[in-house]
Amino acid sequence: MTRPHLHKSFVLTAFCLLFSIKGWAQNVLLSDIGQKLHAAASHATPEKLFVHTDRNYYLAGETLWFKIYQVDGITHQPFSLSKVACVEVLDSENVPVVQAKVAMDQGGGGSLALPSSMAAGKYVLRAYTNWMKNFDAAYFFEKSITVVNTFKPLAQKEPEVSVDYMVRFFPEGGHLVNGLQSKVAFQAVDAQGKGGSFVGAVVNSKNDTVARFYTHKFGIGTFQLTPEVGQQYRAVFKGNQGQLMTRPLPEAQGSGVVLQLTDTHPDHVSVAVTTAGVNKASYSLLVHTRQMVQWVQTQSVDQQGTATFLLPKSKLAEGISHLTLFNAANQPVSERLYFKRPQAQVLNIKADTDRREYTSRSEVNLQVTAQSFLNAGQAAQLSVAVYRLDSLQAPETEDILSWFYLSSDLKGAVEDPGYYFLDMGREGEIAADNLMLTHGWSRFTWADVLQNPEKPLTYIPEVNGHLVNGKITDRRTGAPAPGVMTYLAAPSLKVGLALVKSDQNGRLLFQMPNLYGTRDVVLQTDTRRDSTYQFEILDPFSTESATRKPHPLTVTSNLLPRLEAASLHLQVQRFHAPDSTYIYNFPRVDSTAFYGKPDRQYLLDDFTRFPLMEDVLREYVPPVLVRKRGKRFQFAVVDQFRKESFKDEPLVLLDGVPVFTTDSIMAYDPKNVRQLDVTARKFYMGATEFPGIVSFTTYAGNLKGFQVDPRALLVEYDGLQIQREFHSPQYGTSELQTSRLPDLRNLLYWNPTVQTDSQGKAQLQFFTADQKGRYQVVIQGLAPDGKAGSATHAFEVKQPDL
Repeated sequence: MTRPHLHKSFVLTAFCLLFSIKGWAQNVLLSDIGQKLHAAASHATPEKLFVHTDRNYYLAGETLWFKIYQVDGITHQPFSLSKVACVEVLDSENVPVVQAKVAMDQGGGGSLALPSSMAAGKYVLRAYTNWMKNFDAAYFFEKSITVVNTFKPLAQKEPEVSVDYMVRFFPEGGHLVNGLQSKVAFQAVDAQGKGGSFVGAVVNSKNDTVARFYTHKFGIGTFQLTPEVGQQYRAVFKGNQGQLMTRPLPEAQGSGVVLQLTDTHPDHVSVAVTTAGVNKASYSLLVHTRQMVQWVQTQSVDQQGTATFLLPKSKLAEGISHLTLFNAANQPVSERLYFKRPQAQVLNIKADTDRREYTSRSEVNLQVTAQSFLNAGQAAQLSVAVYRLDSLQAPETEDILSWFYLSSDLKGAVEDPGYYFLDMGREGEIAADNLMLTHGWSRFTWADVLQNPEKPLTYIPEVNGHLVNGKITDRRTGAPAPGVMTYLAAPSLKVGLALVKSDQNGRLLFQMPNLYGTRDVVLQTDTRRDSTYQFEILDPFSTESATRKPHPLTVTSNLLPRLEAASLHLQVQRFHAPDSTYIYNFPRVDSTAFYGKPDRQYLLDDFTRFPLMEDVLREYVPPVLVRKRGKRFQFAVVDQFRKESFKDEPLVLLDGVPVFTTDSIMAYDPKNVRQLDVTARKFYMGATEFPGIVSFTTYAGNLKGFQVDPRALLVEYDGLQIQREFHSPQYGTSELQTSRLPDLRNLLYWNPTVQTDSQGKAQLQFFTADQKGRYQVVIQGLAPDGKAGSATHAFEVKQPDL
């Protein structure tokens, strides 16, 4: 497989980082492990996606609007490796309810129509690229959304105290070792993934208390423990609402290494290493941030088996850094994470409206400003949603900054990730470090990096647009069929064709960048030579389960009136929706046929119409010779350069679909054909040569009345999504303002492609609806240099004074 070329800036940056570290050439650890880490990153550059949705709470039948942001997973700069992203909504059984493929070069905006039959529940919105399927699905973008269907019975349940908690323990550095003091982190979460509040104690086999603890934030806390040989330890938890539970601690090892990080100095982080029962030699600490080496140092342990590293904070990049301790044999023996709250990479976004209060159907002027860390105006791409706040819509806890710099580098959900980006002083630092202790870096394994940094990857990035994946097998044996030329076409007025030869596993990969909407596609071989094969179009969506498991939805009785009112409003709004609500922005694609300008073109309506195709060709199309061998028709194209006919038959097309049985095209009704193109020369597609092309096009491009060869595969295929335009009513005249048509929108405004100017400014306008209440503006944004940020703003809509 050909590896994708990384953009030069990343390669140069990584190269300079590696070789600017003092003592690189003399350090075996760096020359070996560091270079392999660099090679692995270069070979398999990760992508990251963030999806801004217009809301997080929907009624079945509503439209979910979204914008996808795409960055390099290492540098966090905007990245255009993949031109297509998959977006889907999964239920609690990991079954997709709705799916779409989105063209990233069209701005990354899109929408999902949530089916009216959708069951009420919590769902996972997931997004990823074909390239991302090479790696752990835990690093796909995931977000929880709620959908309510008021036409189906809702499970009503009042809030109750949770008594079922999952508790996990995380010794710092990885393991407990007998006789060595360790910090142990724990996390206690309920069935909804929410952290509980507990105090407790650790007791040994004699029921002696050896440590006490409490949860600091989100069910996470720590305690110090020095395990002893022969002792079994357990933790006893007591909740603030009377819950009691006991959980065993992981067993301690007889020998090993313990790593302890201390972050109390403003300039550096102290990392202490203590050993027991292992060879007292040297250890090396390698620090990287998203696979970019930041710092490395080697220390010899003293007679007590200890060593201390002082890691300068200035050497750490913003976000999560990975600290790995290697022994003298270059084997990783301990690791932990460290979080540096972003500052320089923050895009400061401010939003303000010209008023704080409005009446219904009033114009709102929204001013947006984007600035860098130094308060300089910043050009940036933004997405903006304005919706009504009520008891249904919960505040967003994840924004673009917290996703890229925190959640996307951790497995599993992080409760309220936005908290860790607030300036909470020492309390926030403790909470962030506790979070790091309860997670481990697992985007890659050191074994893979050290043994095979350039291991083969299955999925290639869609660098030139949409790819259609298929498979060909021998119809008789079911075995994969390698080396077979196959043809894929989507009947259309735009004559397009893709042909590839199957690989050793019978896999097919067709480049179809302009395949939009739901289309029929025809997959076949040249049945004059290969007629014993069967085909399959493969599902482009991942079959891996989502990491986040949707929790059951329960609705309290006090929400029912609000839900019923919202459902009624939706029905009224849809009934009165103007036609402009359903406008689609069809992409601009080149309408030229894949063979370019034909040498001869015939519009059959310009000629006398004959009832037989044979008469049409013989009378009006001299470059195409019609012959009959035995009982079978054959075509031959006259080469316009040599003025002689080719010996072999040309490629014959009907609406872009190859027709390998000339008799079937000769039996086709010529009245259905609008145009006939002839390429009267040799035509090359890759390594394949065609002795001319004869292309028939119907009036609608739909193979009207033509029977596709039964040996071919004809299926309906969902191509790239055609973007729908968000409808935002304008009430610029008194006539529109006094219209009796109701406007009961909860979503006032959605714009996925707001661009600030060089001064970082943008001005937006929209109108309020008929519903009074409090409305929220939510903005997400990304600058060309990778700075990310978000902003919120609220205003009121009140009834006008009578």
